[in-house]
Amino acid sequence: MAFDHKEYYRKNREKILEKAKAWRAAHPDKVKAWNRKARKKHRKKINARERAARQRPHRRLRQCWNNLLKRCNNPRHATYRYYGGRGIKNFLTFEELKSLWERDNAAGMRKPSLDRVDSSRHYVLENCRIIEQSENSARKRGMKYQKGLGHGLRP
Repeated sequence: MAFDHKEYYRKNREKILEKAKAWRAAHPDKVKAWNRKARKKHRKKINARERAARQRPHRRLRQCWNNLLKRCNNPRHATYRYYGGRGIKNFLTFEELKSLWERDNAAGMRKPSLDRVDSSRHYVLENCRIIEQSENSARKRGMKYQKGLGHGLRP
């Protein structure tokens, strides 16, 4: 049977706490150094969490921008044939995309997706909006039946 640390602590709690208190009193410089190190480590964790929270909303925006550029400009991208291959060009700037992002409250969406109102026109500010990905998927070119009917058959 393995040694049960929890059980040992329950039985000898008072004795362990007294020894720890005596050691802390005998070694105040080591306790200070340990506390300093622990506070520094904790501060790093908090700072990392705060940094991540600040960066997260912009990460999805940046990803949307990068995907837009790739599907319009990179012939090796998987979906280039549906965008750049059809002659669809990107005339949006990053600042315009950012204003769209804020206007359509994309940060509050589960999966925001850049949508062209008229799918045969280019990516320009007047022709773009940000909607949920599920709604955007239901608007695919050539779909006979839209969402709500449960099937999307191509003509």
